[in-house]
Amino acid sequence: MEVSVAEAARILGVSPQTIRRRIKRGILQAQKVDRPQGFTYRVDVPDEVIDQVPPARDATPDQVNTSLSQALGLIARLQEENRDLAHQLGMFRERAETLQKLLEAPKPPPWWRRLPRK
Repeated sequence: MEVSVAEAARILGVSPQTIRRRIKRGILQAQKVDRPQGFTYRVDVPDEVIDQVPPARDATPDQVNTSLSQALGLIARLQEENRDLAHQLGMFRERAETLQKLLEAPKPPPWWRRLPRK
């Protein structure tokens, strides 16, 4: 769906300047339309993005509650993942300490020094 820069900014919840930066970087697709006063962009916003982003000011309490519960679920999953990663990090640190101690242990003399002397 092609919309103006201002409309794309409203849909995506960002400023018009951010939309222009994203067009320049190639993140958003847009067509340059020549006007007598200069040019303007018609931004191609995918329909699935429009469906996912409810307008913040026009949201009903049910939409807000749904969004909030989704956000809380995401937070809970990320906290669980963070705990798992912290546990893995602790195991890797213990393993690194063990390997460091092995590296610092005195090395036995070479085999030719251990041979009986006559």
